[in-house]
Amino acid sequence: MSLPLPPKQLLLLDDDLNVLKALTRVLTAEGYEILAFSRPLDALHLLENQAVDVIVSDLCMPQMDGREFLRRAAVLNPRAMLITLSGYIEEDKALEGGEGRAWRTLEKPWCDIELKRTVAEAFAAA
Repeated sequence: MSLPLPPKQLLLLDDDLNVLKALTRVLTAEGYEILAFSRPLDALHLLENQAVDVIVSDLCMPQMDGREFLRRAAVLNPRAMLITLSGYIEEDKALEGGEGRAWRTLEKPWCDIELKRTVAEAFAAA
């Protein structure tokens, strides 16, 4: 008898609660364990104690810049695949690749199908 696989953990971070709810709604049906945060420091506190597989983060937040969050998250959880959401896609595409940088960048508003595909690819690559 095989043991059940652990749930795929997905951390979502966006200071806009409506965006956070929309992300959660779109990705809940995909079978992930979703850990949703509106404040970067709360998300970092979780990452100090728990590893996650994939992180989807907004870049423009008042409490902490998304780039700083990703740098800290990568130190705490170096195996996590990092995906950013941004309204400024051209300049933020330069963040892809490298330590503490996004594996992929998605534009706001996002396409639900593209979001689901990108997150699934991140889990496959993790």
